[in-house]
Amino acid sequence: MYHFMKKSTQELHPIEIDYFLSQIDPLCEGLTFEIVDDIFCGTAIVENENVVCIHLVGSGFLPQMKARRNSKFKDSSVYNPTHNLNQANNLIEKFKCGTIYDENEGLWFSQDRQVFGETYIITALKSCVLKNLGTEVEIPENIHHLLQKFAPK
Repeated sequence: MYHFMKKSTQELHPIEIDYFLSQIDPLCEGLTFEIVDDIFCGTAIVENENVVCIHLVGSGFLPQMKARRNSKFKDSSVYNPTHNLNQANNLIEKFKCGTIYDENEGLWFSQDRQVFGETYIITALKSCVLKNLGTEVEIPENIHHLLQKFAPK
């Protein structure tokens, strides 16, 4: 039985944003999320074998280097829209998530002003999550615990 916890879309950390984007991105359809060798991954069963398809590494250089050196990740892709402009722009365009910069506030806001952030990318990606999953997201507790290993404290 899965237990879920709720979290405001506005309060999501970048690695959590990446996780929720993976839930709505057709490129990640059907993946199971788990930790493989201390790296958060999306895996799939291919020919009766659990294969790493994507890995979410956040912004850290060390996790990226660790993944590159590990043969389990040789055929996987880094899924990191919060730090990869090409991935971010594809999602922003697909879900039509525009932003507005408010000079008085010094922040970026989604067009509906429901989410905000210090950068255009983070705000637009929060807006993608908001449009598809709502102002509050439900995250399985086991995934939440895995993500906390990678989210900033």
